[in-house]
Amino acid sequence: MKPENFAGLILAGGEGSRWGGPKAWALLPNGESFLDACAMTLREAGASPIVATLPPGTEDHRTDGLDVLVLPESGMDMFGSL
Repeated sequence: MKPENFAGLILAGGEGSRWGGPKAWALLPNGESFLDACAMTLREAGASPIVATLPPGTEDHRTDGLDVLVLPESGMDMFGSL
């Protein structure tokens, strides 16, 4: 049974300090960003809208088809993204 209406939420507002930068922009082996791959999975499942929380300073990154919420400050934990 597939739900009729549901939203997707991608919590990608972390600094990625252990990763070396925000993981949202990390490239997968196929050249797609991690954020794009997450969004595509949600789209294919039927999610709408899809909202992504992103870290400060990423306002100019391409986020096709996503509603974006840029966090007000860096260093917030996952609950800060919610």
